[in-house]
Amino acid sequence: ALPAPDYTTNSTHQTPRTPREEILAGLFAEVLDLPSVGVHDSFFDLGGHSLLATRLTSRIRTTLNAELTVRDLLDSPSVAALAELMESGGARNPFDVLLPLRPSGDRPPLFCIHPGVGFGWSYAGLLTSIGKDRPLYAIQARSLSEPGLCPPSVEDMARDYIEQIRTVQPTGPYHILGWSFGGLVAFAMGVELQRQGEEIGFLSILDTYPGKEYEIGDDRVPEHMALAMLLEDFGCEVDPDDLPTLSRDQFAQIMHEQVDSLNFLEIGQIHNLIDTWTNNIELVRRFSPGRFDGDALLFTAAMGRTENSPSRDSWDPYVSGSVKKIDIACTHGGMMQPDHAKEIGRLISAQLDKNA
Repeated sequence: ALPAPDYTTNSTHQTPRTPREEILAGLFAEVLDLPSVGVHDSFFDLGGHSLLATRLTSRIRTTLNAELTVRDLLDSPSVAALAELMESGGARNPFDVLLPLRPSGDRPPLFCIHPGVGFGWSYAGLLTSIGKDRPLYAIQARSLSEPGLCPPSVEDMARDYIEQIRTVQPTGPYHILGWSFGGLVAFAMGVELQRQGEEIGFLSILDTYPGKEYEIGDDRVPEHMALAMLLEDFGCEVDPDDLPTLSRDQFAQIMHEQVDSLNFLEIGQIHNLIDTWTNNIELVRRFSPGRFDGDALLFTAAMGRTENSPSRDSWDPYVSGSVKKIDIACTHGGMMQPDHAKEIGRLISAQLDKNA
């Protein structure tokens, strides 16, 4: 079960002024398990996190027949702002490469690189524990919104993402983190930015290890196996007898039936998702890290490890400074679950303050 939101309501909050706001306020309160919310209260300030955000947007789509995504909730986190967005028909592309989680703040931004599936909104779980004076951006896979643009290497992807973060922050010091596959890209970005003469103020890797540690082998992973891996990541139940012949159409059907947070995806977008995932698996197999000049913060999932799991010392040969390792009591896939994301965010915030 998900943890209950940790919230503080505004005793002077303004009540809904229109029927649309009335419905939205009711849905906010339902999902957050609150008696009521004000139209200007932020969903995330009230204790909302990425999993509750997907639940809320799903409820809004069903109740109001609205084309709405987590991206829109991030951009417009209050009832009033969301109602205005819906009224204007101004919904944003949920798959933009640069996804603002919190664009405001006077401190250097923290850029969070997507895991293998390509989405970045799971990092919204960091919002409550990283100070409001620090902007947060997620970087999402370009191939989610631009079909066919799967990069040939992690290094090419890193260079693309560096161009994206420079539209927000032209020069360093840069603060970058990545979870899973995103950790490889974050590391490559750090190496490339240093090669370009930029300073890295903070580099963090969330349960990621150099590609050779995964023993993927020299052959490309068959697509049906890659699809099965992705369904497992999403927590889907699949008949084992279907796995050897799992097709894209079967994958799409299972996704629509079992993953409520992604049931807004059209078939073409699901194909983009599959292409992104399978290409990223291939990039892991090819990737060989460069040398990073400085320190790195490594979060490791303490649960679900086996004797064949990558070593926590795997990054030492690639980092000139120290690799500080912190165990989190979760599985690899649970790093951005609400409680764990809050803990990780708190530790990251402390390290950022220390580095300042």
